Amino acid sequence: MPVTERSVRRKEDEEKTPSVFIDANVLASKTQLDWLYFLTKENPGMYELYTSRQVLEETTRKFIRRVDKVSNPTEEQRDFLNTKIDEVLAGRGTSLNSADGRTKGEQAAIARLKLISYVFAPENIFGEDLNQGDRSGFTGKDPDDFHVHNGAIQSSAKYLVTNNRETDFTTTPGEEGYDVITPDQLFIDIFEANPSCLLPIMEQQQDYWLNSRRDMNKTMDQALRDAGCLDFAQKVKEKLPELKQQHPELFPPRNDGLDRGSIRQVESEQESFQNEGLAGELIEGGPWNGEGLDASTTSQISSEHPRDDLFTNSQDNSNEQPRGLST
Repeated sequence: MPVTERSVRRKEDEEKTPSVFIDANVLASKTQLDWLYFLTKENPGMYELYTSRQVLEETTRKFIRRVDKVSNPTEEQRDFLNTKIDEVLAGRGTSLNSADGRTKGEQAAIARLKLISYVFAPENIFGEDLNQGDRSGFTGKDPDDFHVHNGAIQSSAKYLVTNNRETDFTTTPGEEGYDVITPDQLFIDIFEANPSCLLPIMEQQQDYWLNSRRDMNKTMDQALRDAGCLDFAQKVKEKLPELKQQHPELFPPRNDGLDRGSIRQVESEQESFQNEGLAGELIEGGPWNGEGLDASTTSQISSEHPRDDLFTNSQDNSNEQPRGLST
């Protein structure tokens, strides 16, 4: 087989920690973002995470649109949020304060930028405009996703992780240096490489939701299913009995004075307001130092129902079941 520049780059990439480029609709999902943080934190050196300024800008726009109920942020809002993104790129993102936001949408966007700052090393967030560059080799159907494709190329990514269709980025996947996968596939990949990492993460999550949030309306596996991570949700579900056996104190009986039918009815009525997955609301002092908002704000950005794909990048998902949704 002849040695090509592509094959040489592949070999060089295999000798270093594999890179993964993360798209905006993953960062907009609190459940997916939580698990991305925990799984990579518990497995240092397995993957190197990358994203870009354009991805962060896109993520903040999603919150402005949804929470403030506007079609797009104003130019002044874009400039304001860009100053917050500058803080993230300068390594000061974990000091952001959501109270600086003038609207609920700005507060939600700042809170999410703070969480993102715990996940990515500042040097792994491309600051340059990835919309610029040679598009002659771009075969994706969505021209607005060129910057994501370019980010995967610039980071020599093994995977481009997104909830969008592969064809948005490339219609010639065999010719790309990266594979397009979902968060669900990435989580399964990490779990299969190190199954022992799962139980300690689940313990941290369960402890937080019992003792800090005091909100046990949804199990970890259900939150993941609502976020589109069906296969990984099954792995978590299979581990729950073991976690219960080791830490029964984290699973107290529910004694709320309601019969089971009433509980199901209440939960169904609350679903459209509180359906944000296991890590739903952005509460101060979360399981990994996340900054929070009040429940009235976060209820406005909840949407992980499989029929309501509010935060994907694609403009038209009508022909495909959404694979991972938001907040």
